[in-house]
Amino acid sequence: MKKIYLLISLVTLFLIGCTDQVSDKKDLQMLSRVDVFPIVEGTKMEEFIIVDEKELSSIREIFGQVQWSPDVEAEMERMEDFQLTLFYTYDENMPERLFEYKIWFNEDGTATIISDVARENFGGLDKDGAGELKEILSVD
Repeated sequence: MKKIYLLISLVTLFLIGCTDQVSDKKDLQMLSRVDVFPIVEGTKMEEFIIVDEKELSSIREIFGQVQWSPDVEAEMERMEDFQLTLFYTYDENMPERLFEYKIWFNEDGTATIISDVARENFGGLDKDGAGELKEILSVD
């Protein structure tokens, strides 16, 4: 009987030790890079990378303002205006975590965002946040 408890304990410790140290929860302060793919007339244009700390700080602030609706399944009528890949560095010795976003800028000045993260899924930005994000992404 003691052997069974020992075996169960060892298996439990092994499984706990093998779990991923970094959760899927994003910490905006760990944002280290943004790859931007502009979409023009349905064609993905040349990528550019944002690594400037001032711009990353602005993006952190803007993404902190997004109102997410995780239970909404959305499909847009047109191609997105931008595709973003956000890189999060949690530990120098671990690979970066990547999160994908598609962004549409609407005629009313707001923005719609679709995320590949299940707990975010579909989000929106008000005019101020959308305008600031559009300005950052349109530079280059």
